[in-house]
Amino acid sequence: LLAVGLQADDPDRLAARWSAILDRAATVVDGAVTIALDRGTVRFRAAADGRGDGLAAIDLGVGSGAGEAISIGGVRITLVPPPAAAAPHRPGRRS
Repeated sequence: LLAVGLQADDPDRLAARWSAILDRAATVVDGAVTIALDRGTVRFRAAADGRGDGLAAIDLGVGSGAGEAISIGGVRITLVPPPAAAAPHRPGRRS
């Protein structure tokens, strides 16, 4: 799970609440209010589909199938490439 998107009638207020709960700063990234986590991101957007406040999107890191998306119960699930990982440490080998 790389990111979740939350929608609300007042996304700035929802982001401020989550920011206080998580003790993380909310910033604007690519026009969206975002909270960066250690291993993921929470994005906030205006509710535009009539469902009100709640979960709107999920980004899942996958090895194959990246770029595909489906919608389940109004939640858009997007398959994205996982972030680049550091090379594994191999004892006894020199870099």
